[in-house]
Amino acid sequence: MIRILLILYYISGLIQGYSQFNWQKIPLQSLSEIEDIAISRNKFIYIAVKGREIILLSKDKGETWQDIIIDKELGKYLNNSKDLYIDYQDSLYVFYQDGSTYLRKWDGISAWRWADTQIQDLGLLTGSTNLKFNAKGEYFIYEGQTFYKYNKLWSKKEKLLDLPELIVDYYLDVDENSYCITYDNFTFKYYSLDLNSKTYEYLGDFRAANIYIQLSNGKYRTTISDSSNFFVASDEGLFVSHDKSKSWQKVNLPNNNVKFEFIYYDRILENLYAKTATETFYSSDNGNQWIEINHLNPKFKGNFNRLEIIDSTTAFETSNRFCYAGTENSFIKKSDSAWSLMQIEDPNSYLFNFIQLNNKLIIAQSVYSCDYVRSDNNGITWSPLMNNDYYVKNIIKIHQNLYLLYLYNYDLQNRKYQLTDSNFIEFKETQIGSIDKQLKNYYVCKDEYINVYLYADRNDTPFVEIYQSPINNISWNYVSTIINDNISNAKLSCNGHIPYYFGPGSPPLFLRSNDQGISWVEDHLLDDFQSVIFINFSPNERIFVSGRHKTEGLNLFVTDGIDLPKPVSDFWKDNYLGLNSDHYPFLIGLNNEKGLFISHDAGINWLNITGNLPFQYQNKEA
Repeated sequence: MIRILLILYYISGLIQGYSQFNWQKIPLQSLSEIEDIAISRNKFIYIAVKGREIILLSKDKGETWQDIIIDKELGKYLNNSKDLYIDYQDSLYVFYQDGSTYLRKWDGISAWRWADTQIQDLGLLTGSTNLKFNAKGEYFIYEGQTFYKYNKLWSKKEKLLDLPELIVDYYLDVDENSYCITYDNFTFKYYSLDLNSKTYEYLGDFRAANIYIQLSNGKYRTTISDSSNFFVASDEGLFVSHDKSKSWQKVNLPNNNVKFEFIYYDRILENLYAKTATETFYSSDNGNQWIEINHLNPKFKGNFNRLEIIDSTTAFETSNRFCYAGTENSFIKKSDSAWSLMQIEDPNSYLFNFIQLNNKLIIAQSVYSCDYVRSDNNGITWSPLMNNDYYVKNIIKIHQNLYLLYLYNYDLQNRKYQLTDSNFIEFKETQIGSIDKQLKNYYVCKDEYINVYLYADRNDTPFVEIYQSPINNISWNYVSTIINDNISNAKLSCNGHIPYYFGPGSPPLFLRSNDQGISWVEDHLLDDFQSVIFINFSPNERIFVSGRHKTEGLNLFVTDGIDLPKPVSDFWKDNYLGLNSDHYPFLIGLNNEKGLFISHDAGINWLNITGNLPFQYQNKEA
């Protein structure tokens, strides 16, 4: 499944003058359940719920919510990925991604229908990235340097043209024109497009000393609004071009000499949004006048890449985070002078990943920022877990009374590592590799060594570096480097005393080390798999594999690392699942359609415990 490096914030507000407590509480167990959102032209708000076949709908800007239950026909195809999209007729589509893409359309009343049959070639398509439509109801996507067009029924795909550089973004029906933005060597290049004759014309470019080095988020550093005004958010300030990129000038904003992280134009709501590290602005008149909204900056420290103001009281935003924790969300409301957080049912829903260290000390992560917080009075009050302006981003338990902390300073953009005991009072720095590499994960082999691996890019090639230390005497030594072009979902772990490296893909990359990570050889255990969804290393030297086998099909498999993987049973055949095997032979399995199950005999028999879940919405067929 394609993982999008966008982590979602959702912010919604009520009529001006309401108090914070007039909000209707969002009917979710946790705000982190929100997977994607879409807003229609009539200001309807749709929320896709992660891990469950639920879409919530609010027709009154968040005051009340009603369910839209996804029909069960698609359950056998799903693997926790839903993207919402509003089309040119204001209709809601939902995209299900499971190696290929399935498309469903909501009729606005009570039923879903197929928008078309299975679309095999839209694996890169998501509702929030490169899919757009024109006034004729034709759909467009891009892949790399190439444009494609689909007809209204999604039954015909046509290649239009190739651009000289990688495409960052494109715009259709802007004053009867179409434009494309590409990126190359710190330079945004602008082209006009004639999609009928399949030609393009170079207009101009914008180059700065340091615009943005990550192309995946580069599209949010430049935008084109109606009236063909071009905007760029650069490290030198916010710029605008009124002559289609031939000349540029700074936008009339106070203190427009700082780094702008984000610029975006919402063509449905017709608003511009721009953000620095400390200020957020929006404009509803094509950039002539800007209004500052500073409600989020003190609390949220991510890289904003989407912000939409529905009206003067209602908004939401999306942010790409530094942490690994996944989707984070927050609701706010507009009062006379400020925005404030909306409350939800469970006061602990703003926290997750709890660590109970003693009778009073609890460590948890904040939904707002993925930073850790601490409570020294058993959860009554909370404070940030930080040291000299460095926020804790990850905690690794080395043994019962020793923890490794990964910390980050947002202002300096520096990383460091510290050791502490279970009281989390005294901290000692420890050096692991280069500070420009980010901690990915760790593994422990037979309680003798701890191995951590860091990842970064080298000449645009992702790689991991592995460092090792004895558990009883922490001192880090470099052991090896592994190159892999899909590092985002890579996994290092141990089966007994043997380290394994798994990189998902088709086929997957599966390596084994016979010398504690110093050298690696290809392991052929997964050679008979067409694709692997996940791999779990459990105690008692068992490896669980969820994937599609060439002859056995889709199922849950198990191996001891020597014999080839075999199906655990027929229970999970033709189903994806999430699995916890930390307490083997006790297993926990979760599937969207089947529900939540436990097994006491290593997966042979499974007991349905879905009815015990404390969720408001449950699969009625489970």
